[in-house]
Amino acid sequence: MEQGLVEGFLGTVGHGFNRNYLFVIDYDTQIIDFYSLNQDDETLADNLPPEQVVVILKFEPTDAEGNMPAVEFTIGNIPILGVFDTGDHGTLTLTETLKTQLDQAGYLVTDDQDFLYGTYEPYLQGTLKKLQYGDQPLVDLHNLRLEIGDENQLVLGYQFLKNYVTAWNYQDQTITLLKR
Repeated sequence: MEQGLVEGFLGTVGHGFNRNYLFVIDYDTQIIDFYSLNQDDETLADNLPPEQVVVILKFEPTDAEGNMPAVEFTIGNIPILGVFDTGDHGTLTLTETLKTQLDQAGYLVTDDQDFLYGTYEPYLQGTLKKLQYGDQPLVDLHNLRLEIGDENQLVLGYQFLKNYVTAWNYQDQTITLLKR
């Protein structure tokens, strides 16, 4: 659909609908559950079992519509901005300086590839280690598209989200990561 219209179309439509719900995404089952935010907090909390919670990420909404959650993470002890995008597979944009620093620290492993998700498109693939939020270690990220740019940014899409069940609450500006 996006190829025939405009890039980002589906995500924009999604945010307009889901911003009024606690929505839980499970990539394994390919199910998104919606819970009205008009329910009391205790009822909503029933959908987030405390024993399953890995961490609650506090985000700042970004872009013109405020539909792209941005979170400060660290790689080792190096800060990086992470932006969530369910329509992205996972992209890491680094300055040449930070790429070298992460390579030398052993936090980044790169490999030249010829096919990007079934399409012939040479790219640099990255594996990122030691990602964390505060003191909470998170999964290593594989199969990231690595790009060199003027700013450092990690786009957290499928390669990150597939490792957790995630509960998104735009009113509280939180994304809760739950164990699989």
